[in-house]
Amino acid sequence: MRSMARARAATVASLLRVGLSIVGAMAGCGDDAPATPDAGTVPDARTLPPLDSGPEPDAGPCPPGFICLAVRPMGSGTPMAGRLGVIWFQIDDSGTDPAPQIGFDGAFDPTAGQVNIPLLAVDTPSDAVLLCSRACPDEESCPCMSEPRIGVALVVVLQDANANGAIDVSEIQTTGIVGIGWLAVAYSTLAYMPAPSPFGGLFVDGIQMGKLPYTLIEDGAVQHLGIVPTDTIFDLNVCVEGAPCDAPPPSIM
Repeated sequence: MRSMARARAATVASLLRVGLSIVGAMAGCGDDAPATPDAGTVPDARTLPPLDSGPEPDAGPCPPGFICLAVRPMGSGTPMAGRLGVIWFQIDDSGTDPAPQIGFDGAFDPTAGQVNIPLLAVDTPSDAVLLCSRACPDEESCPCMSEPRIGVALVVVLQDANANGAIDVSEIQTTGIVGIGWLAVAYSTLAYMPAPSPFGGLFVDGIQMGKLPYTLIEDGAVQHLGIVPTDTIFDLNVCVEGAPCDAPPPSIM
């Protein structure tokens, strides 16, 4: 059974071009643990509502089925334009990491006070970017063998360097991110209440089935992930035009 080593801050930072640090002992990810599937079902993607900028942050709660983010300019001025993305990445440091996966790609309106991402529009992470038990360190060659199967993503605003109206993997790896959501999006094929070892320190309230946003729970210099009400509105910190900026990322552990 393969064990999960410490996730690399340097690797993730090089992928996302921010000082992202995802650290923590992930030993024994493939250990057996009781799994309880959720009773709910995922709606057909054909019923997907369109992406919209949503109401202003003080206009009301987040509508059901959305990741809602209040745009917070990091300085005086207009937030930088770009692409709004949900990016899945492999945080296990064994072997060569697969390319990050673009789970969602949409235009970011810098004049919007709030942006809402439909959860049904976020692609499920592929096997290669999941944390799980594998027969070898190469995620592309050795698929997940058992549960848990956990994916982790960040919400980012990324400059569209080639102006093609889409996020490219090459842009994630080479272009500066100008905004980051103060949350994590996580995916699991099953629900775990509580989270099994070694995920208990990361998912302090347990792990929900499906793709859902999690709040960041401050613990000194790091953050853990917690379950929140479905109408939670998270902060999206975005650099402003014409000013130097460093969008501080979460340090998830």
